[in-house]
Amino acid sequence: MIWKVVSCRCNFAFSPISNSARLPNGSKQLLEIAKAVRTLTAPNRDDPLRQRRAEIAAIRQDLETLAREIPKAFKETSALVKAELRAALAKKI
Repeated sequence: MIWKVVSCRCNFAFSPISNSARLPNGSKQLLEIAKAVRTLTAPNRDDPLRQRRAEIAAIRQDLETLAREIPKAFKETSALVKAELRAALAKKI
């Protein structure tokens, strides 16, 4: 009976291959299979890059929100200051 390697993330298990499915005998073919297995089981190198890009996008969105909120805050603050000044002037008169 022939066995094949079955990969689940980093855990390897062996499962039988049916007699009709044979592994290639050539060294080049075995080398290609080994490279393919290594490629499939290697950790994804793009994950940290994707995470960093997501962080940058979140920061950019926060900055855009702040850019919209700051003018609103200035308008509200100026309105409150004007109201307080009017109230102070009304008390003096």
